[in-house]
Amino acid sequence: VALDGRLELYPYALWLRYLRIVEDEAALTELERLGATHALLSRAHQPALIARLERARAWRQVYADQTAVIFERTTLGSQP
Repeated sequence: VALDGRLELYPYALWLRYLRIVEDEAALTELERLGATHALLSRAHQPALIARLERARAWRQVYADQTAVIFERTTLGSQP
């Protein structure tokens, strides 16, 4: 796990990085920089990032239920 939504466990700089991933259009670039291979996302708290990963060719959904979605990176390198 690179990071999650529990603010109290992480330094402020890492929290800012998390916010860039969850809220910013540059999320895919940040995930690549982290070397992320999987993403476990909350439907309630991260709907924008879920939508971006659904559109991204480099990611595929491997699990979903009413609460969460799991994505797996399908390619390495700079691909949206």
